[in-house]
Amino acid sequence: MTNFIHRLDTAKWHCKRNAELYSGIVCPEGHYKVSKEVFETQCKEAGTPCPKGRSCYCSPCIEAYEVNVYPYSDEEGSEKTGTDLGCGKMSLCGVVEKDKELTYHVYDNRQREGAVVTAGAYLGAISHDLPVTQIGQFLYEFQLSKSEPGLAILEVFIDGVHIPQSPVQVQVTSSACEAIYPGENRVSVRPKSLSL
Repeated sequence: MTNFIHRLDTAKWHCKRNAELYSGIVCPEGHYKVSKEVFETQCKEAGTPCPKGRSCYCSPCIEAYEVNVYPYSDEEGSEKTGTDLGCGKMSLCGVVEKDKELTYHVYDNRQREGAVVTAGAYLGAISHDLPVTQIGQFLYEFQLSKSEPGLAILEVFIDGVHIPQSPVQVQVTSSACEAIYPGENRVSVRPKSLSL
């Protein structure tokens, strides 16, 4: 829905021209605007390019969590949006081997300027804060690592308030060495390449 027509207090309608089409889009509750980058290319990618001299938009709103939290790896490539791709409240949101790092991305679909995103993890009685870095517009990143196996609880906050999907669970597994050599405290080491 566009936000170009407003009803004035006098009960008359008033046409408002936004500086750009993207800023005039208003999404219904439970739906959020796609990123500006996606918005500008999605018609062309859908095979319906906009005719010259016209302004077009294609599906500018997505049904999504208020904030998407998900494990991220460089191999996956793209950012995730939509309710089927973020982690739900108390869902299993990743599996990591103990002493290894699991990277998480947080995308604020509400697109709050200057938001402060914080995260923390708990495993038994041990808890710690996880440093969060902003890596893009409304996109944040942090890493989780635990030295003991078990079910960790991961909490994410925006401006000091739990996001609606927080907390989530993360399974921390024993290392392969522990499974093969229990109690021997062996560590898996990647062999160095040999040069001849």
